Amino acid sequence: MRFLKTISVILDILILVPGVCSGQWRVTFTSPPPCVLRGSSVNIGCSYDYPYSAGYVTGTSWYKNGEFLLRDSEPRQGRFQYTGNKHHDCTLRINNIEDSDMGPYEFRFSTTHDTYATPTTLSAGLTALTARVTPPTVTKGGEVILFCEISCVPRPPTVWFKDGQPVPKPKFHATIQDAGSYQCAVKGQETWKSAAVRLDVQYGPQNVVLSVSPQGDVVKGSSVTLSCNSRSNPAIQSYILLKDNTVVAQNEISNIQPSASGTYSCQAKNNIATATSPGVTLNVHYPPENTSVSVNPPGEVVEGSTVTLTCSSDANPPVDDSTWYRGSNPPVDTYTWYRDGGSTAISTGPQLVKDNVSRADSGQYTCWGTNKHGSQPSSPHSIDVLLTGSTQPPVTGSTQPPVSSQHVVWLIVGLVVGILLTILLLLLCRYTTSKAPCCARPVQSQATNQGSVTAHRTNQSGSPDDVYSALQHGDTSVYGVIQNPDYENDTAV
Repeated sequence: MRFLKTISVILDILILVPGVCSGQWRVTFTSPPPCVLRGSSVNIGCSYDYPYSAGYVTGTSWYKNGEFLLRDSEPRQGRFQYTGNKHHDCTLRINNIEDSDMGPYEFRFSTTHDTYATPTTLSAGLTALTARVTPPTVTKGGEVILFCEISCVPRPPTVWFKDGQPVPKPKFHATIQDAGSYQCAVKGQETWKSAAVRLDVQYGPQNVVLSVSPQGDVVKGSSVTLSCNSRSNPAIQSYILLKDNTVVAQNEISNIQPSASGTYSCQAKNNIATATSPGVTLNVHYPPENTSVSVNPPGEVVEGSTVTLTCSSDANPPVDDSTWYRGSNPPVDTYTWYRDGGSTAISTGPQLVKDNVSRADSGQYTCWGTNKHGSQPSSPHSIDVLLTGSTQPPVTGSTQPPVSSQHVVWLIVGLVVGILLTILLLLLCRYTTSKAPCCARPVQSQATNQGSVTAHRTNQSGSPDDVYSALQHGDTSVYGVIQNPDYENDTAV
């Protein structure tokens, strides 16, 4: 029983399978698309069948216009290719199809007992794809429309590609990134694309940048080159260099000076627009110059007072600190103060403050200003401390010792005592004269071999205030003042 059932199933299968027992002689063709792109590939779909009594397939072949084209044993002939087999598939593929490929075709297959042939006709309409970009040149932000020309009716849907990548929409506003090559294709046949067309997107200068060479600190006396770069379409027509918004003639500066410091920018221009780079600050560095010392308070420096010495200079970068020397000494960083040729700095900082100065603080002070580019000393500045009460500084180079404050005190005391004694003597003389009238009259002195003494009256007005102004002793005149107490008895000698 089981064997009989198996035989029954096999017979059913043989009856149902085409070409086995139940088969008939036939060839079926599948029509190609009504619109075929010129240069694309087209399949003439084909299947065949035969009865079981015909035996098995011994060979297949294709003919075109009644002439042999190819067979299964030689499946490729130029642009034609047999992709079928000996088991019901007889498809013919035509690559890079041309107008001459249209016309009648015939498929033949042979079995062990017979041969069967069926004709067909390839009559698809060939068309070409033409891509158009409108406008082909557009300014950034302008509208662009992509149009794919095809003669097929009805028109099949098309798709677009830019540089091989799909384009989502055929209508858009152009950006810089939209520039490139565009192609269209029939949807479903994306392998065959149209010839490429370009879209040119124009725009003004972008990313304008001003660079300084060499990089790093720009030192006085060196050379500097300023370069401007940007991206644009069409190309830049001109570059203009600006310093503090004023046009600079050259972008190469040799022997640069501090006056060249400022903010520089670059202006780029094409026929679309003009754009300016961000500003670049050029800061010319140089070592200290014009280092000098000033004193406060100005003028004489009196013992016990406070004196401030200030150091200043012109430098870039500025001198942040100072070191002070009395005299001169090799420079160190910042402001340094030295005194009287000392080998050690006496102070640092822009100011040197001396409180309660004394004669020991007298001397020459020098300030050194230093930055990372160099150093410069000030001229020595002399400080002469005067003693209290002195109005003149000591004479430089004098061999006499300086006057002390004790000597000055004794000098003042002696002067006061002398004035008091003089006044006292004058008062005593006046008192004595008023008590002794005889003294008012001149006394004839005895003659000596040196001569005589003679009084001359100088006032002839006859008033009681007659004054004798001169006494003569021989050849010597002595001047004095004598008042006549008795006008009536007054006589000239």
